[in-house]
Amino acid sequence: MRVLAAVAISAAVMGIVGARADADAQATKLVGSVDDLARISLNNQDGTPVTTLAPATYDVEVADSTTFHNFHLTGPGADRATGVGATGTETWTLALAEGTYDYVCDLHAYMHGTFTVGAAQPPPPPPQPPPPLPPPPGLPQAPPPPSAPPAAPSPPAASTVTVSAVRVSRATRSLVVVRVTVDRTAGASLELRRAGRTLARTTATLEPGPNALRLRPRRRLATGRYQLVLRVGQARPRSYGLRLR
Repeated sequence: MRVLAAVAISAAVMGIVGARADADAQATKLVGSVDDLARISLNNQDGTPVTTLAPATYDVEVADSTTFHNFHLTGPGADRATGVGATGTETWTLALAEGTYDYVCDLHAYMHGTFTVGAAQPPPPPPQPPPPLPPPPGLPQAPPPPSAPPAAPSPPAASTVTVSAVRVSRATRSLVVVRVTVDRTAGASLELRRAGRTLARTTATLEPGPNALRLRPRRRLATGRYQLVLRVGQARPRSYGLRLR
């Protein structure tokens, strides 16, 4: 009986140790995403954005729900990306080392984010040049250099254009009309894209109130999903999904 009890206790202890080892070996999960609305993100499991991580092995789960963008993660020892023309969920097991990591859409550089692993520090500033040597004895001192003229005043910053409404009022295989409402005069451009290629583009000067931007592709469009990219003034481009039936 004593032998059986000892064997049972030993098996229980080995089971507890094995469970702890499995829990310790499980990598922390990070959640990345990219979608049709030009949004790209990398979050912790609790939903907070990833800003700083400890060096370790992580399972990076990326949900790519768009054929217009992709999710590309680079950094020390890491270079993984989803495809531009495909959708789905991928999981990468990565050993993240100290340094800076970036994630970006390869087709649209304004869609990006960054985070650091460990205590990555910026490089030290370059050394300062040595002070000038004094003039030899008996020579006259050189006059000081003339003072620089005062800097010209900076031009006033351009006012921001407010875009209050954007909607597609017509979408056919030969004509796409987008209605845009702004609060002041501004230049604008509208592009129709698919799989990273620009199929049609138009520019116009928008006036305060509602405006209409018309895209006429050179060839009749096929049915399927497209991307509209709208730029108004100096604001960041806006991306919208479009499906032609």
